[in-house]
Amino acid sequence: MLEWLRPYRRESLAGDIGAGIVVAMMMIPQGMAYALVAGLPPVAGLYASIVPGILYALLGTSMAQSIGPMAIVSLMTGSALAPLAAQGTGLYHVLAAQLAVITGVALLACGVFRLGFLANFFSRPVMSGFTIGSSLVIVGGQVPSLMGAALPHWHAPSAALGIG
Repeated sequence: MLEWLRPYRRESLAGDIGAGIVVAMMMIPQGMAYALVAGLPPVAGLYASIVPGILYALLGTSMAQSIGPMAIVSLMTGSALAPLAAQGTGLYHVLAAQLAVITGVALLACGVFRLGFLANFFSRPVMSGFTIGSSLVIVGGQVPSLMGAALPHWHAPSAALGIG
C-alpha cells in the first residue's frame, strides 16, 4: 500500500471512486449468482465479492488482477461438495468453508515456493476446452432458473460427461 499511496495524485480520486462503484455494481450480483452455482446461499456471494475486493485494494499490487468469486471455481466447488452433503445443509456450508481454507493454504504454498511456472505446462487447447466446457455446464445449469422451471435436481458435470 505504501508503494502506490505516496505517488498517488488527488486528481485520480474521483475516477477511482467511480470505477470502484462500477466494479461493485457488477461484482455483487455476479457473486450472488456464483454462490448459487456453488450451491451456497446468495449472501455467501456477497461476502466473497466484498471482502476480497477491500483486502486487495489495501494490500494488492497488480492493477490487472481478477479478485472475487469466479464461475469455474464456483462450478468446481459445487461439483466437489455435491457427493458429500446436500445443498443448503449446515454440513455443506462447513465443507465449503473448509474447501476454501484448504485451497487458500495450497495457493499460498504455491506462491511461497514460486510454483507459478507450472502453469506453463498446461497446453492452450486443453485450457480452452476446459473453459468452454465449464461455461456450457454453467449456462445449462442456469437455464431452469431463468425460465422459472422446477426441474428435478441433476448433477451437471455428470450429465455433461453422459454418465448422469
